Amino acid sequence: MSKKNIAISTVLSFVSLGVVASALANYNDNYYTQAPVPIATPSPYAYDQSGAGFVIGAEAGYANTHWDNANINSSNLLITGSGTGFAGRVFLGYDFNRYIGFEGGYIYLPTATLALDIDNNTSVGVDISNYAFDFLGKISVPVTSGLSLYAKAGLGYFHSSISGPNLGQTGDASHFGPAFGVGAGYEIIPNLAINLSWLRYSGNGDMNSDNYQPNPDVGLLGLSYKFPVRN
Repeated sequence: MSKKNIAISTVLSFVSLGVVASALANYNDNYYTQAPVPIATPSPYAYDQSGAGFVIGAEAGYANTHWDNANINSSNLLITGSGTGFAGRVFLGYDFNRYIGFEGGYIYLPTATLALDIDNNTSVGVDISNYAFDFLGKISVPVTSGLSLYAKAGLGYFHSSISGPNLGQTGDASHFGPAFGVGAGYEIIPNLAINLSWLRYSGNGDMNSDNYQPNPDVGLLGLSYKFPVRN
């Protein structure tokens, strides 16, 4: 066979192989159906990512009621003792998003145990138990993905019950006034945060009033949990 015939035969062989391969490929495409590519869809149980949700919390710490700074109705009344001690607060609130929310709480304040020395001669003991309610708006500023700083302000109700000799005051004193504070929160795990805060409640500052109360300061450390809103 001549070289020319050998070349022609070789070309025809390659062409035949290409036709057969193309036919097999078309057969496989028609025989096997490609599986659909899965498309991610939102879960019906997905949570709102805006930070909205109900919040509950409990805090404990140290308070100074400042009752020992009082001078009740008389300049010759020497007051000694302590108005400091344990404080505990529980609260329930709602966050509209990561920045704005509100909460209402109850706080137990320490009992002030005072000794009143009248004219440096006669000493009498007075116990003053205290608690407060608050309704506060809250503004938060995220610093990192877990840490945020916040400020609170609103209305407080401060109540004191006085036991002991009647020294110009009634047995109970109460006052509605501003309440405010600042703090920081860190999310340990999703929706569970540890909080450190300072709060002040307002009393009736008129020392000549039968309804006099000081302005307690409170430092608190606690935990809060958010129940996020579902989409």
